[in-house]
Amino acid sequence: MKDACRLLGNGSLVWISHGPWGAAPTLCMGRECKVTMRFLLRAISLIALALAVIAGVIDAIKSVAASQVVISPLGAVWFGLSPDTLNLAQAVIQRNVHPYLWDPVVQWILLQPAWAVFLVLSLFFYLIAWRRPKPAGRFAAR
Repeated sequence: MKDACRLLGNGSLVWISHGPWGAAPTLCMGRECKVTMRFLLRAISLIALALAVIAGVIDAIKSVAASQVVISPLGAVWFGLSPDTLNLAQAVIQRNVHPYLWDPVVQWILLQPAWAVFLVLSLFFYLIAWRRPKPAGRFAAR
């Protein structure tokens, strides 16, 4: 994939992306690309936050029903929803990324509460998309 970033004569930055297999080039103005990426990251953050709230509410309901604290780990939730994709993720990580990444890192993440993992993911994507607010006045320092 060939990508080029060019500065036009009028001072605007244009990102030209020649898609895979020689597809038609995509033109995107510099500010529009940032806005689109920021929107996408914030949408992912919102989805992760919604999943964290759902997982927390389910754990709270289970805790009230059992009269004791019940915390569901992410691995148990994932295995209950789709065990095939969990096995596929393990195979892909061990074969294509690194075999030692699964045992200490991913297994530790799968043992954490589902609501906490999704909350951290939500915060991570929100911080990536965060932009510092503009100064509030005409004579504010830059």
